[in-house]
Amino acid sequence: NIKPRILTSKNTYEVFKATPKQIQTIKAILSCDEQGNFLHSLHLLIWPRRHSKSTLFALIILWLFLSKKNYTIQLSGNNETHSRRVQFNTLIKIIRNTPALKTRISEKDITIFKIENPKRGNVIQMNPASTATAYGDKLDVLWVSDLSGCVDFSPFNILQAALLDSENSLCLIDSNVDTLDGPIHSLQREAKHDDSIFCDHIQYKDFKEFEKLAPPWINRLKAKRLKSTSLPADY
Repeated sequence: NIKPRILTSKNTYEVFKATPKQIQTIKAILSCDEQGNFLHSLHLLIWPRRHSKSTLFALIILWLFLSKKNYTIQLSGNNETHSRRVQFNTLIKIIRNTPALKTRISEKDITIFKIENPKRGNVIQMNPASTATAYGDKLDVLWVSDLSGCVDFSPFNILQAALLDSENSLCLIDSNVDTLDGPIHSLQREAKHDDSIFCDHIQYKDFKEFEKLAPPWINRLKAKRLKSTSLPADY
């Protein structure tokens, strides 16, 4: 009934229409057992750029924000600017461009570092990525953006620990690939042996496969040009 609106390639906000891959991913993240408990407590999306990692997590965050009670949802980027630009502002723009969300989330409940839902006791919060601001809160959801670009993992580890005493807590991580045996690769390997971790990795063997399988909103001609101007590792 909400019909959330997201920013499209046409620079207009339109009702979100999930691709089969997005539907599959959302179902996996929100899948529950017979008691209603999430099957996975940590979710890692290792997807290329512009593949909708942030958009999907933002939509899931907003669903939890409106449907759960007494939830504290923490946003964590590589620094305050990154978190505000990629996470916090994405959430606010979806809210302000979706009529059904605007009626449920008042402008007075959107402040510099928080989005609040007083009726349900929920809060979405962000703060500078540092050990000085990471302690203290009991968290229900942690959304970590671009973990592969993280320089200092101390705040991430502290925030992860804040999920330990919340039933049905979730850690959502979006990332690009990192080096062999790096932290992202290590989590990916761990997911093969730990059922509490859901990991999804999108990669293409060559440009032909990319042309065929990449999301429809990515311009193939521009992507081909980028291939010719980028180093192989960067591309």
